[in-house]
Amino acid sequence: MALQRSQPFVAKYEMGELRLDIVEFVRIARLLGLNPAKVLKNVAPELQQLESDRKYGYSKVE
Repeated sequence: MALQRSQPFVAKYEMGELRLDIVEFVRIARLLGLNPAKVLKNVAPELQQLESDRKYGYSKVE
């Protein structure tokens, strides 16, 4: 219980029903031994593309 959150609460994050706020993100990254700034730097381009696709109604099929 390092997150100090219930399993159903964490499941909502995992299913995309809730978004992490920056404080939770930093906490989780640090618990995983990751540098939060490096993680954000690596995912920012992908997030920008996802937001752009969503804005224009595109969905990526993988």
